[in-house]
Amino acid sequence: STIDVPSCEDLRNWSVWSPTRGSRSTGDADRSAGREHLFFFGGRIHPSLEHARFLSYYDGPGSPHVRADILRLKGEPGFFIHNSFLPPPRMRKALGTKAKPAPRVSHLEMERHASFCWVPPGQRYGDARRHVPSSFLGCVPVFTMPESGGRTYDELIRWDDVSPDVPQSHLPRLPSLLRAVSSTRLDAMRQGLGCVWRRLWFSSIYGACLGEDPAEDAFDALLQVLARRARRWRVPPPGALPVAAPQRDYAACGQPSGGAHS
Repeated sequence: STIDVPSCEDLRNWSVWSPTRGSRSTGDADRSAGREHLFFFGGRIHPSLEHARFLSYYDGPGSPHVRADILRLKGEPGFFIHNSFLPPPRMRKALGTKAKPAPRVSHLEMERHASFCWVPPGQRYGDARRHVPSSFLGCVPVFTMPESGGRTYDELIRWDDVSPDVPQSHLPRLPSLLRAVSSTRLDAMRQGLGCVWRRLWFSSIYGACLGEDPAEDAFDALLQVLARRARRWRVPPPGALPVAAPQRDYAACGQPSGGAHS
């Protein structure tokens, strides 16, 4: 079990969509209850990108450092930001500090008790994955992606219905942006996650942890997205069999897809 890929046991114990929660999960009110934090993020936040000079996105000292931007919001009322980064001995010596490891926190517990959970790019600006556990836990993901990046399976999932997208330039306004979301809108986004998580979890590989149909999991979503791109980018050779169009839109709880998502 990791932050990005929790175990089936963890999901059964913590997910707001778990059938084993029984009377503890009686509906929207229960899934919204106990969320004393407006916002949560936990992870390593390096003080600079000097450690990342070898990465393709490093353009010098002025390179965008999105995690440092979110750290500036630590102490904001309702925000729980946990920095697990421990400077290496050489850096601690240069800084003249005797930093100790940050106390461990349970990401599952924190996400279960927060309304919004931040989803930045990976440490190397790779694919974001933190929206996977947050969707299981009813913590509405807040994406901050590079301009050239997209959200997971965004040809299939209507993310704008279930998640705010806050670019890096708007992070200083994040507290006011989140507080402006009405409780009705927040509940609707959380309810939509009850459909989306099925398309984020590789049930056919990790197992159907919550009794879901493994035939409609993340692997199937990947194939559907690739099929859509193939139809858009290629001219099929003569005699090729047609590829069936996806029939469902997983921000609409299995309703037939349409419009830009058809």
